[in-house]
Amino acid sequence: MSNQPDGDIQAYLGEPAMDLQRIFDQERFPNVVVTPAGTVIATWGTESYVVRRSEDGGATWGSEIAVGPGMHGGGVTVDETTGDILVFMHPEHPPKQGLYAARTTFRSTNDGKTWQKEDASFSEDVRGNIPSL
Repeated sequence: MSNQPDGDIQAYLGEPAMDLQRIFDQERFPNVVVTPAGTVIATWGTESYVVRRSEDGGATWGSEIAVGPGMHGGGVTVDETTGDILVFMHPEHPPKQGLYAARTTFRSTNDGKTWQKEDASFSEDVRGNIPSL
């Protein structure tokens, strides 16, 4: 097993710092993840889901990237094996059909630069519940 980091970690070394920056306006449901390459991905949106990327630990941010229509309540996952980023969304907020509302999945295979819509099925658990997004 290698002791080498998966990506550039220089932005995360040294003394901790707190820097408040406004990177989105007029929406809700923010989420932040870090990819295996070290890119910080900030997501946002209740009507239109958008992403901003930082390759320097959050010191600077790229422009908004439109992923697709819909909302999420924190449904962003990074696959630590492939580096793919998955976003699970409802097409509207609040979901009109409750737990049985339609769900949409988007995937990025290039560290959040572009996104593709995917078909996905969500199965009921042993109690008949479908996961809430």
